[in-house]
Amino acid sequence: MLILAEEQLTGVIIAAIITLIITLIGTVVSYVFTKKKEIDAMIRQNKILKYDELLKALAVAVKESLDTNPVWDFIIAYNMASAYANDLVIDACNDFIELKNNSISPPAT
Repeated sequence: MLILAEEQLTGVIIAAIITLIITLIGTVVSYVFTKKKEIDAMIRQNKILKYDELLKALAVAVKESLDTNPVWDFIIAYNMASAYANDLVIDACNDFIELKNNSISPPAT
């Protein structure tokens, strides 16, 4: 009878340990996915801000093409957004910079 009680106790302990491990794994996986979504949302928000700066600078540079400061502002915004922009955006910006490159000198400081 004592041996049977020990086997039952060992079975209960093993079941409790397995349940605890499964619960911990579920909690960790849930936490990791939640953090990943939060990080993705922060990256997306930062990307939107950089694109906004890029588009504003581009609009000013195109509108006031005789003034070199807006073009330099565009180039700075381009450099900040280039980490997030896809290849098509980068190629279009590079084409714009090439068009302006020959007629632009650095702004006076």
